[in-house]
Amino acid sequence: MKRIIVVLMLFTQSFSLPNVHAQKGEMTYLKSQTDKNMVSLEACQILLRETPLTSSNSQEIISDKELQNQFEANQVRMTAINERYQILNQEIISIQEGPSNSLNEANLALEEVIETLYQNLSIEQQDFVSLSAQEQLALISQDETVIEWQAYIEELNQILDQYISEQAELEAEYQQLLYDNETLGDQIQSSKETMAQLSQCQLYPYSTTAYLINQENMQLDASDLATLIVSIDNYLQKIVPKAYAKVTFQQIYDLFNKKMTVEELNNKLTDKEVIVLDDFTFTSYQYAKELSLFDIEVMAYQALNNYYINNKAEVYHAVYSNLLNLKESQLHYFYLINSELFENLKHYLANYLNQHQLISDENIQQIKTLHDRYQMKLVLYNENNQTWSANLGADSGYLLEYQAKDLLQTQTPNNESADMAKEDVKHDQPVGQVKKNLNDRGLLKLEDKQIANETDKQDNLAFLKDKLANKTKGKKASNLAKPSDKDKNIKDKTQSNDKKSQLLPTTGEQKFYLNIAWSLLIIGLIALLINRYFKQLQHKKRIQDHLFNEEDLF
Repeated sequence: MKRIIVVLMLFTQSFSLPNVHAQKGEMTYLKSQTDKNMVSLEACQILLRETPLTSSNSQEIISDKELQNQFEANQVRMTAINERYQILNQEIISIQEGPSNSLNEANLALEEVIETLYQNLSIEQQDFVSLSAQEQLALISQDETVIEWQAYIEELNQILDQYISEQAELEAEYQQLLYDNETLGDQIQSSKETMAQLSQCQLYPYSTTAYLINQENMQLDASDLATLIVSIDNYLQKIVPKAYAKVTFQQIYDLFNKKMTVEELNNKLTDKEVIVLDDFTFTSYQYAKELSLFDIEVMAYQALNNYYINNKAEVYHAVYSNLLNLKESQLHYFYLINSELFENLKHYLANYLNQHQLISDENIQQIKTLHDRYQMKLVLYNENNQTWSANLGADSGYLLEYQAKDLLQTQTPNNESADMAKEDVKHDQPVGQVKKNLNDRGLLKLEDKQIANETDKQDNLAFLKDKLANKTKGKKASNLAKPSDKDKNIKDKTQSNDKKSQLLPTTGEQKFYLNIAWSLLIIGLIALLINRYFKQLQHKKRIQDHLFNEEDLF
């Protein structure tokens, strides 16, 4: 019966706990293959809450066995009924149409007797033929032979009626057993599915076991505060999942408050899977999938990288806020399973602290250590009136505190490579136009990506020319001589030197060596330009691959 109630609750009841979902327009990241066969969050809460540890499932196992035994007993009875029903069918057919001892035989025999009597009476009594049918019937029905056959036929009819009545009773019983077994079969199947779902829920990282512990049967040693904290800690170890406690709000804040250069981010994100947080994965990570510190680190680095590219601080803060909300939602899930025990522990601790006036810095630090260990504030301290109060409800006590914290990510990275990355993104005009078509999540649309890729392929040469020209803007034009100007300057210097030195006429040997020197100089300049060209090409390709690969993943 308990299983039936649980199954009904799965379809009719839902909980109004505050669930926080990723908002549209926010760049958030979460990986993972989605598991469409997951048991729902509400169903797990019901199953875990309705299956406390003290029952050990023994009653449910006994109940399931009883259902199975009753089902099998009904099957045996239905088989017996079917066999008896078939026997009765044969008996009824035999009585109705059998060659002997049947109604058909008796009726034929009675007809022969009536015909014989009719003929005899017609001969013996001359006026018999002139009698009416009713008068003839009255005379013939008084014959002993006719009366005997009529009695025999009546006896056969009584036996036939008994068989038919028994058959009707068996049919009604069979239909009832059939209905009962359909109901039992549904209950057994539902129980199996419920047990399978319960087993699945118990394996989820943020699930916990339910404990039937109230204020009367709580076992807390309150000889002193340290001992009481140890007693409370023993309970929290059982009802707070390790997956929740080992990732702290402070760790999330530290990762999002960390500044890194683009080069450092690229190294961190190398070979890392892009993590996308949608409604389904957000719900999954509330209870069914573990959100590790590594996943949060990747999300923080990815969000920072996008901030450096798009310079949208509100999106970066939205990612941070979503992760805080996600961690708070994990507490909402497992808190309901043992909500009474949590509330009793909070009230007991607050009353104890107030009764003993434990408000010293040492006492406050002891409580803080307990809170930080499980990322849950059981009690709150009011400095104004120096009293403690229970932090009621499914509230960690950390969410608002860390949402109010400021992040340092308000400026672009202070290094040359980050500036070069932005210049590369904005330099080419067609690509720049495509970048303006970013959607709310900061992602390129598919058609824009294709346009950008085609434009890059067509304009590589023009880009490289502009790139080389841009790279030389750091020096003044007057300080740099063009290759043709260098040739002219060298000739001018040679002519002036010729005038000053007044060299003697030569046979052409100096001109030959001068041509060789010029050739080597030109070859050197060409090699230098080619080397610089390929370096710039590799640098551009590396940046573009990084940008477009990153956008494709989004």
